Amino acid sequence: MSHQINNESQKRYFEALLSYIDECYIQSDEKMVVYLEAGHFNNKFGVDEFAVNTLNDSIALGQALIKKYQKNVRLVYGILIDDLGLACSDEGCSLNSLPINEKVNKTELPDELEEVIAASSLIKRDKLMVFSERTSKNRAIETIKKQIKNNNDRVLVKEVDEYSEINVSTNELGTFMLARRQGSVFTAKCPAIISQHYKDVLIKLRQRFFEINDFAIIDWSDASDKNKVLQGASAFPVICDTAPLKTSIINVFFGDDEGELTEIRHNIKSTCDSVLV
Repeated sequence: MSHQINNESQKRYFEALLSYIDECYIQSDEKMVVYLEAGHFNNKFGVDEFAVNTLNDSIALGQALIKKYQKNVRLVYGILIDDLGLACSDEGCSLNSLPINEKVNKTELPDELEEVIAASSLIKRDKLMVFSERTSKNRAIETIKKQIKNNNDRVLVKEVDEYSEINVSTNELGTFMLARRQGSVFTAKCPAIISQHYKDVLIKLRQRFFEINDFAIIDWSDASDKNKVLQGASAFPVICDTAPLKTSIINVFFGDDEGELTEIRHNIKSTCDSVLV
């Protein structure tokens, strides 16, 4: 069963998303960049209906954004590929028993997604931003080390038995763990990977649109990933550096592959910092 992108449910949640964008930018005459991330898939199992349906929704929303804001909006599309196979719980993150492909090919996506992209006039294939969870994990560890070295007072090291918990203190969700350290070995938890991914998105956007200071990230996720995604979004402003930028993160959660909307969470509406490295 395919997702009907013009149904009443979608219309209502599009109206909510546009309202959130209005909240961020209604008083601004400046141009804004809206990054739409959908089509998330596991590269071991391939594309499911969730990936195809969210990508279709992101295209439909892009059309609504252009209709409303016209030349004041710049749209960028992206896909985050699960090439880690991490299963996360409150206790920690572990690799699934099934093997995951070692490398993500960013020049080729599954045919099902390539067909959706090719059919859209909004997505320029050479401008599509493709990210890897494996890369985000490695970069998250380096970011955490840097935050500890720089004595970020919201990144907290707690000694527990034979290892250390690296926690983060956030405005929205309080304190939770980003990583564990045993000796010199760091193990990043899912929220650290998500927050690093959002940071990397902003880096890329800032490099492409260096003259613009207003950014919004709209991210479609499965409801089962809600906890780690919201924690990652909440940690995002804590791990940023240097020049202040206005950045909002809007998380959309679907309850099933068919696109049953369960929640929209406008999680971050604050100043974040951009790094240029």
